[in-house]
Amino acid sequence: SVIRPMVSLFGDMLDGQLIARTATELEKADVLLILGTTLDSEVFHNYVKYFDGSRLIVVHKEPHLKDRYADLVICDDPKNVLNALRKKKKPLHPLLCCGKM
Repeated sequence: SVIRPMVSLFGDMLDGQLIARTATELEKADVLLILGTTLDSEVFHNYVKYFDGSRLIVVHKEPHLKDRYADLVICDDPKNVLNALRKKKKPLHPLLCCGKM
């Protein structure tokens, strides 16, 4: 399943049905792709407890201490990585860390 969250601002009340659906989809996911944030973020902490899949992939611009908990870390702008995956013409990025920083 693909989860495409809508934008919410810090402090906004979230739709309970949307939260429940997100948790359900995370429970079914094989791979969790975290884009543009770190494993230290509040959003990640709120939802990671529902993920029991096999791979955690993080894509963000700068290395972070908690990257070591991911199976794969790509240090680049998420839009560059997604475009490269879509085009499949060039390597993702020279700085590709395999979760062990």
